[in-house]
Amino acid sequence: MNQTGKNYLTHSAGNWRSRCSFALLAFVLVGISPAPAAASDKTTAGTRTIHFPDQSLGGLLLVRPHTDFDLDGAPRLGIAKGTVTLKVPANRQLMLDLNRNIVQNPALLENLRLNGVERLKVNINGLDQVEHVADRVLQHVSPSICITCLDVHLSDATDDGLKRAAKIVSLTDLNASHCEISGSSLPALAALPGLERLSLSFCPLQSKNLGAFAGFKKLKTVDLQVTDIDDAGIKSLCTCTSIEKLILEGNRKISDKSIPYLLELKHLKSLNLKGTTISISGVSKLSVLNLKDLTLPFKYCTRDDKARLHKLFAGTKLGFAERPQLNEWQKEIFAPLK
Repeated sequence: MNQTGKNYLTHSAGNWRSRCSFALLAFVLVGISPAPAAASDKTTAGTRTIHFPDQSLGGLLLVRPHTDFDLDGAPRLGIAKGTVTLKVPANRQLMLDLNRNIVQNPALLENLRLNGVERLKVNINGLDQVEHVADRVLQHVSPSICITCLDVHLSDATDDGLKRAAKIVSLTDLNASHCEISGSSLPALAALPGLERLSLSFCPLQSKNLGAFAGFKKLKTVDLQVTDIDDAGIKSLCTCTSIEKLILEGNRKISDKSIPYLLELKHLKSLNLKGTTISISGVSKLSVLNLKDLTLPFKYCTRDDKARLHKLFAGTKLGFAERPQLNEWQKEIFAPLK
């Protein structure tokens, strides 16, 4: 990764490994009933009875679909232990936030189907940075578990763990951001029949591994911000023509050479190019796409540039980077010495 990418990563994410070294790993699975309608994002209100082992697996929380799993704001409903009966409102998903019992006894996940639970979160990380705890936990997840989303966000998961997760055929959503993922697991993930959302942001992806994107058939949302991919990687990525939302923020190796490849994404509705080196001229060529929103790559535009882009992208919501404003404290700090 070049120095700019490293600075961007450090500023945006910090040293997550050091922050998590005392045992917090983000690893979220999402599970639902095996009924055909279970894959829908819209859930109806109702009472659920769920059977857990006699040993506590963690807490039960309510979350919105496709959120970033903000546990601080999520209502907690109780403990996942024994038989639990609870009410779940419409358009909410149930998440199980696993505790450290699962690390000490990962076999508890074997044969666990979690009917009635939409999300499963394992928030544990290895202490010695040698053993990949997330990978070990994934080894014990049953392929028949009733889940649709797996989130190993900020964990020590690797491509080996994702290859194991690729056996969970019900997955529609995978978040592996801030992990040690190079992309060698992509061929296995491409075999998932219903995967629609994939986040690999802040992962050290290798562009040579992105050719596997051609195998994804239903992928709609892809987040690859700050992954150090280049134009060659975009060429491979854009062989997945089903993509509707694409986030490429913070990848300075992406230039105007990527424009012809991006134009192949005929279903693209949302595109984030912030932090790339694509020029105004390059962006203008994307006006033939029916984009609903576009985050522009350049930091600042002149008034004439903005007017021209608004005319080219009529009906598209454009995101412009604003020139930062210093507050009074910052002005005092950076004022010339007297």
